[in-house]
Amino acid sequence: RSFMPSGVRVLDVGCGTGSVTTIANREKHNNVYGIEPDPARAKVARSRGIEVFEGYLTDGYLVGREKFDVIMFADVLEHIAEPSTLLRIAAKGLKDDGLLLVSVPNVAHWSVRYDLMRGRFEYTEVGIKDATHLRWFTSTTITNLLQREGFEVLECKQSAGVDLPDYHNRLPWKWIPGRIRRLIIHALTFALPLLFGCQHVLRARIRK
Repeated sequence: RSFMPSGVRVLDVGCGTGSVTTIANREKHNNVYGIEPDPARAKVARSRGIEVFEGYLTDGYLVGREKFDVIMFADVLEHIAEPSTLLRIAAKGLKDDGLLLVSVPNVAHWSVRYDLMRGRFEYTEVGIKDATHLRWFTSTTITNLLQREGFEVLECKQSAGVDLPDYHNRLPWKWIPGRIRRLIIHALTFALPLLFGCQHVLRARIRK
């Protein structure tokens, strides 16, 4: 939300139920549009006041539409076999001074590293090792991807992920009271963002 400007035209690609869309644009007075292929999720997003196109971002979607000030990919690129193609299409839909906002899970999170050291990598229903993820990113690889596709990364931050299943299922985290645990996770994410960050959140623009 801190990356999102106010009074602009926003496209959220893969908006799902619109929960993240709503949070990112709250009190921003933006004109918000969404793209979502799942009909049930698109219906929920519409109930939140978002104008949603049921389908995928394609060149055809952009035909006849005004360009956007901001295009969002909130935890979407990791689900795409070839995210480069999607980024190239997004670049065509952005204004010259437009922003690309991207979040992806951090595969270098401590929980993944710890499991790999023990020779384990088990998919989960949600979280960083979500079974539907097709691509994996570190801060370097997501930055390199955006740069290869003609974007200049202006800023990269990490989210804390205080509600990750690992913090509820693993020792010693599950022994720590919730409020104290959240404070510790936030502090560790601030001190060691590439180790404790749950997501990489990036703000980029088309390189001039």
